[in-house]
Amino acid sequence: MSQPAQLVFLSDYNVGTSTFVQRIINGKVTENSVGRAKVVRHTFNTHFQALDRVVTVQVYDVEGNVYVAYGGDLNAALVSCHRAHAIAVLYDVTNRSSFEYAQYCLDSIVNPRAISLLIANKIERSQRKVSQKEGKLLARIHQSRFIEISAKTGQNVQEAFQILLSTIPPKYLKSEKVTTENAVEFTLKSPRREKDKINKFWKSPKKFQDTSFPF
Repeated sequence: MSQPAQLVFLSDYNVGTSTFVQRIINGKVTENSVGRAKVVRHTFNTHFQALDRVVTVQVYDVEGNVYVAYGGDLNAALVSCHRAHAIAVLYDVTNRSSFEYAQYCLDSIVNPRAISLLIANKIERSQRKVSQKEGKLLARIHQSRFIEISAKTGQNVQEAFQILLSTIPPKYLKSEKVTTENAVEFTLKSPRREKDKINKFWKSPKKFQDTSFPF
């Protein structure tokens, strides 16, 4: 089987990224696991409306606490973006610091082939701290797409995913006969050791040719 299109979802902790991914895959939300430093990979087939066919994708859910586990080393969290075909950066409209984290991520992403999508989550809540105008402005500065969603209610979730798929060149969107893979969790048991491994990968001149993430 050829390598599926790889999508990376980045956010600060407790933004609802995992809930968003669950909505995409299952169409519903299940109980969230206890937060800990991890990256979760999902491989599944999905219908891409623009091409009107089923394509195979790999989604990497990179939680914000991965960044925290590395003592503020954003490179460790962003390394998964180097091989991505598309990148989604999420923030919580009721949490100003998550918006600042999203801005930091967009400032730091280095991947000339991947177009990013800025996603504002939790719009079902009334205590908004980040306006839609601010989100659109940040997206425009970084030449990103922008959409507001509610992962909890499902509002605009599929629309956001279809926008993300539309940024991927068709040659990377292949259809394979695969069974939806159970979530593969890369738990970072030793942040110091894993940080050294990831930093070594970061500095390697072969990082853009590497076919796998160092998790």
